[in-house]
Amino acid sequence: MKYKSWKKIFVIMLISIMCITNVAAAHSSVDTLTISIHTDENTLTPFTYVRGYPGIEVARLVFDSLFTLDANNQVIPWMVEEYSVDENFQVYELTLRDDLKWHDGEKVTTEDVKFAFEYALTQNSSRWRRIASEIEEMEILDERNIIITLENSNLDFISNGLADFMIYPKHIYDGVEDATLVEETVGSGMYQLLEYRSEQYYKFKAVEDYFMGTPKVKNITMPIINDSGANFQALRAGEIAATTAQLAPELVETFEGNRNINIKSGPGFGSTLLQFNTEEYPFNDSKFRQAIAYAIDIDELIERITLGYADKGNLGFYHPNSPYGRQTSTHSYNIEKSNELLDMLGFTEKNAQGIRLDAEGTPLEFELLVNGGSAPRSRTAEIIISQLMDVGIKVNIVALEGNTLDDRVWPGFDVSHGRNYEMSIWGWSGPMQLNSDALIRLFASDFAKGNLNIGGYNNDVFDDLAEKFAKTLNLQDRDDLIQEMMEVIEGEVPFLTLYYGETIMAYDSTKYDGWVMQDGMGIINKFSFLDLDTAVAQEGVVSTEVEEVSNNQSSSFPWWVVLVLIIPATLILKRRKNREDDEEVI
Repeated sequence: MKYKSWKKIFVIMLISIMCITNVAAAHSSVDTLTISIHTDENTLTPFTYVRGYPGIEVARLVFDSLFTLDANNQVIPWMVEEYSVDENFQVYELTLRDDLKWHDGEKVTTEDVKFAFEYALTQNSSRWRRIASEIEEMEILDERNIIITLENSNLDFISNGLADFMIYPKHIYDGVEDATLVEETVGSGMYQLLEYRSEQYYKFKAVEDYFMGTPKVKNITMPIINDSGANFQALRAGEIAATTAQLAPELVETFEGNRNINIKSGPGFGSTLLQFNTEEYPFNDSKFRQAIAYAIDIDELIERITLGYADKGNLGFYHPNSPYGRQTSTHSYNIEKSNELLDMLGFTEKNAQGIRLDAEGTPLEFELLVNGGSAPRSRTAEIIISQLMDVGIKVNIVALEGNTLDDRVWPGFDVSHGRNYEMSIWGWSGPMQLNSDALIRLFASDFAKGNLNIGGYNNDVFDDLAEKFAKTLNLQDRDDLIQEMMEVIEGEVPFLTLYYGETIMAYDSTKYDGWVMQDGMGIINKFSFLDLDTAVAQEGVVSTEVEEVSNNQSSSFPWWVVLVLIIPATLILKRRKNREDDEEVI
């Protein structure tokens, strides 16, 4: 073969190697990554984060829990090295890993674990207080071993409690009456919060000796960009690598045309729903709530608001892909049925504007609260008021800032404080779909159990089922009770689940391409920044599901490199040989 032929092959092989190197670089260690966060989440402690998403997911990069959920939402040990549970699911013996440290260098011990649960009972956060209130006793055996005994048996205490509850340091919070006043954000997580400027940015630094391995991204800067459009303009301009904001369906086609932007999508567990205050007349009547539900065309909402990137809401709340969403009873749009129910309730007379009147001649005119900063929810509200007007119910939209809306619907994030609204466009973040007791938290009339019952719903049949559920340890029996509770909710309609928007996340693959999509959640999670092979190697801590993911994303030299190098050379050699053969024939 002539020298020029070998030179061509060498150049092609060199280009191939450069391309491979660039691809590998996107998966390897990155010095600094800029990821915008679409809301200000305060100081990101367990007591100061604002929203379930993105707040709590970003906070989980800083604070660890004893167990966690992997990318497939399977429960796996995290801070725990070994554990055992008694046959009644009431006594949990845990052994902490020996390499846990707080960001200030102090060792994490069982004293911190015990303190965290006991301290939560003194604070206003209903999320942590609910979990801690299940514990009857905690016995410290030594700095790594602790026994947690529950007041009652709970088969789901690990998945719904220990995998959720974030552990924080005793030496930081001890003696502080109000946890929200603690200015230091000190956790044991893979990232340390270095700096926070309100409404400006967060800066994080990787913990190099993190017990699950050094994070692949050394530094993360999170500018706070509240405007959704501005987030994606920044992504398109190459100013950020990714954003916590989900990509609007109408932008998917635009971003698919950008060769630097990749999109990951999947079923979304976050719900958009029409919430009723069931303590207010006439919303305290299930027939009236049913009438409203029949008047709403959810298919139109999905088509116009999400462009089809959503699943229709299940009347029983759980998403069909949730571990508990086996029954998929969806809403039926039926104007005739809606009018029939309203007539049956006595709202037969109408005024000159076509609005139905109650027995006292008062028009059926109500307020619908909505977060004015959310364009999809605002548009959802606009369509709903048009649809309800078709059955003689007038609705006025009241657009509020997010915190103000929370104060009306969920004052102090404590449902026992009451509520001040009639209807609201609301939603619960994805993790709710992973809890077996979600329905109890949403609808139990005892606010200690129904700590998310923002509608003040009260139903004796449901409460009886909830009591049985709490005392049942057989998995099949529990599943049956969940289905029975769903059936009650389907008939009562304490709120109407409209749709679950598909999770659509966009990122600049030239800056970083190690993102891991967590089912129903998105790409902002600890597995996006860990070398999963390293995590799997930690004495089998991570589940088989995560191991399978890590094998797909192994940092070892990929087998297809050989093909990339050999095929071009083979083709050139073959072409050269054919040319030489042709020349000989001639």
